[in-house]
Amino acid sequence: MICTYFERVAGWNAARYEQQFDMNLAVRLLTEEYQEWCKAYYGMQTQVDAGAAHAIEMLDGIGDVSFVALGVAWKAGIDFETFEAALLRVQADTYSAACTMPQLHPMFLVASVIDGFQYDNEIGIADSMAMIIHLCALEAKYHFSFGTDKYFEVLKAICDSNDSKVVKRAASNVKANDGNKGDQYVPPTEALRRLLLRGFN
Repeated sequence: MICTYFERVAGWNAARYEQQFDMNLAVRLLTEEYQEWCKAYYGMQTQVDAGAAHAIEMLDGIGDVSFVALGVAWKAGIDFETFEAALLRVQADTYSAACTMPQLHPMFLVASVIDGFQYDNEIGIADSMAMIIHLCALEAKYHFSFGTDKYFEVLKAICDSNDSKVVKRAASNVKANDGNKGDQYVPPTEALRRLLLRGFN
């Protein structure tokens, strides 16, 4: 199943970018989307009437971080077979690490992965992005009791939304569609709301 979304994200990026890796943009986008998840999470913790809005934003953050991580892998020239092998390598390690800290949301570990990726990157781009993907899937399971299938539905909602954005070429160090999503853009909010409701039923 991850192959489907790897290819979708690769296609989305290929329509907008040359396949050139830029570390600054990769870190910026990963951090930006991760901070959006943090904002939603802390909003849910501090607001009595948070309701479903922050839960939807958390799902949006999980999906957005995943989308960016897959895009970073593509820009770095990593093919699906290489990425899949990396994902298999990191699954046991990230699951074990998350299980040793049951009160810690798996998404909190994403910040450490981004820092390691930026400053030393000893494990490589493929393994770093695979680790982020797996942590996102674990977060969906930890917080929402979503299995792998529902995590992929979150990712599908994000892909569908991003596909509705206008196609415009961008330099490899510039965020695509920054400030210009186009008139046909459809946010993922409603699809995520429906998924959330199904998850609770």
